[in-house]
Amino acid sequence: MTGYGMKKALWTFGILQSAGILTFIILTLLGKNYVAMITVIFAENFMIGLGISAIQGFIMSVCSLQYTATQFALFSSLTAVTRVIFSAQAGRLVTLVGWINYFIFSAILAIPGLLLLTQYNKWTTTDVGLNRNVKRSDLWYIIFFLGGLVIMCTEVLWRLIDKANWAPYAAMVGALISAFALLSGIIHSRISYLNTPWNDKKVN
Repeated sequence: MTGYGMKKALWTFGILQSAGILTFIILTLLGKNYVAMITVIFAENFMIGLGISAIQGFIMSVCSLQYTATQFALFSSLTAVTRVIFSAQAGRLVTLVGWINYFIFSAILAIPGLLLLTQYNKWTTTDVGLNRNVKRSDLWYIIFFLGGLVIMCTEVLWRLIDKANWAPYAAMVGALISAFALLSGIIHSRISYLNTPWNDKKVN
């Protein structure tokens, strides 16, 4: 990864990590097959290991030397947030769409994260005149994104009050709100950056 370059590693390993999920479709089609199970699990774990190495390396590269331990612990914890939140809805989603569609959907979920890499150059360079304060529009994107995650978590609440028929809708609406906020924020940020007259001026 060091020789390949951080940006290329994040793109390549991120795509491979997403592709690793799709290997479970082979296992689904073959059914009970011991050799296929070992092969698929090995391939998926290997590709996920590549992705984890890239993201952990990137996190270490952006941590402040003064607060390295705190920032690394915080960023590492954030990478596990979606896994914890989505796992509660995974079983329900499988019953609704089936295993093959579930694996395809899981692989597609990697796209928003990969799109964030289009902002990689902004994270690693200092731009003249760049306002690093959170703009009001960006704050709304963050609020909607977190709000969508909260709505998804209400699935458990609906089941506790014997309103399980509302649970899938809560999970779906929350996921759509979060996805829309994330994609809209990325597009808005990219457009704003390209339209800024000083975007090609870097500090030496």
